[in-house]
Amino acid sequence: MLWVDKYRPRSLDKVTVHEEIAQNLKKLVSEQDCPHLLFYGPSGSGKKTLIMALLKEMFGASAEKVKLEQKAWKINIIKVLELISKKESLQVPPGFTERIAA
Repeated sequence: MLWVDKYRPRSLDKVTVHEEIAQNLKKLVSEQDCPHLLFYGPSGSGKKTLIMALLKEMFGASAEKVKLEQKAWKINIIKVLELISKKESLQVPPGFTERIAA
């Protein structure tokens, strides 16, 4: 077992880095209102930890047996915006593409 897996927080209460996000996720679970969620961020930012803690909060200990499948997509945001603009006549504010590329 890897060190990061051994010491990974197992519940949303024990998450210390993204406390506000963890509390919001816990609130969604307690209200039984968990919509589709998209987790994003750089490698090592805690996405998998939050997801595993969320699943454990929702489904109990059986969530640790979930098979993880990772897929990465690399998209060209300019091409996506061009496709959208051709179909919907979208107006992109100045500087928008620079903020996304950063």
